[in-house]
Amino acid sequence: MKKSIFTILVMFMPMLASADPVEIDGILYNLVNKAKIAEVTHPIDHGYELTGELYIPSTVTYNGEEYNVTIIGNGAFWGTEITSVIIPEGVTKIDNDAFMECRELKSITIPKSLAYVGKDAFGNDFSISSIYISSLEDWFNVEFVSSIVQSSLEETHFYLNGNLIQEIVIPEDMTSIPNYFLSGFSDVRSIILHDNVTTIGDGAFSGCSNLTSITIPDNITSIGNGAFSGCSNLTSITIPDNITAISSALFWGCSKLSSISFSDEITSIERWAFNGCSSLSSFVIPESVKSVDTGAFAACTGLTSITIPKQIKDIKEYTYSGCTSLTSVTAECAYLRSISECAFADCTDLTDVYLYSEYVPVASQDAFKGSYAEYVTLHVPETLVEAYKTQEPWNQFKEIVPITDTAIRSAKTVESEKTFYTLDGVQSDKPQKGINIIRTNEGKTKKVLVK
Repeated sequence: MKKSIFTILVMFMPMLASADPVEIDGILYNLVNKAKIAEVTHPIDHGYELTGELYIPSTVTYNGEEYNVTIIGNGAFWGTEITSVIIPEGVTKIDNDAFMECRELKSITIPKSLAYVGKDAFGNDFSISSIYISSLEDWFNVEFVSSIVQSSLEETHFYLNGNLIQEIVIPEDMTSIPNYFLSGFSDVRSIILHDNVTTIGDGAFSGCSNLTSITIPDNITSIGNGAFSGCSNLTSITIPDNITAISSALFWGCSKLSSISFSDEITSIERWAFNGCSSLSSFVIPESVKSVDTGAFAACTGLTSITIPKQIKDIKEYTYSGCTSLTSVTAECAYLRSISECAFADCTDLTDVYLYSEYVPVASQDAFKGSYAEYVTLHVPETLVEAYKTQEPWNQFKEIVPITDTAIRSAKTVESEKTFYTLDGVQSDKPQKGINIIRTNEGKTKKVLVK
């Protein structure tokens, strides 16, 4: 569809350029007599002195001939003081800079016929707060979202025939959600993705502050950075099994998110992934995870305990900072090398830290800044108690005591290592008669029947 439109436009360009503009009802047009189409253009020596609402007609009449308005030309309304614009059905193209520096523009009505929006068509210094469209049909082929919404200075409201849109169903022929696709559409409450969708771009749904429900198909293979950041009313989400990394800032500021389901094949949790997820009261990091990056759980004020799996070798800066309800930290890492600056800063309720590393990890002086380490008990392997007592910042803890199950906890992460559980979650040292759950050191689980 777009290709044929662009081909026609290119064919018409010589004719448009050669025609002298004509003024009709205060607006200049380039007219193509043969095709009976009109392009809105701008005065050569000065701009329009327009204010308030701008209505562009779908047709204009000149010398008794009717012309269809199909293009809003390059820089057509640059710098005008219009507050709203209604773009009629039939317009297929809004060219570069068409509404650049229209600083008072707050409302636009988009037709379903629109197939192309040029670079900076709506500029980057405005505060559009309402976008109206005449039909969802074909709208998702329009790439004006990135040129409008990304630049918006205020939350954007999304209307269909005057009705506020609260649910969006992505068309079946759409296989990839572009970067920042619905970013800032704060009124959307539900988004449904069809099974054909395989990728979600960076910031695709960021700032959808009233989004409470989204269905993510199993075919999704990648979810971009910050895709759900700022979705402050999102309460639960299921991440498909194909996703092996929780991307950067994915749920930043999702303050009501309390339930997350994901595959036990996850290998990494990236920077600031859950920053500000204050409703998370518990979170089990799968044993398959090899890295948790900077600030991943910062300001998760609802977390009361955290278990860091065996394959983690470094606890990055600010990873758990500001987790003010965190009382217990268990690091099962056999080879924990370092704990970086402010990793557990301002964890004001912290009472116990369990470290199962086979040696004393290097820790920043500020690793537990503001967490009142002098009131926290540190639990370490019996053979390392004295070593911890001679090194900073460990010697600042209230007391350092031995843990009794070191041999089990700090077992090396080898391929053959397995842990057995009964169906009610009780751990055992060997399979029991009946159905058992077996979990490997890589985080994989399976059920087996023992007769």
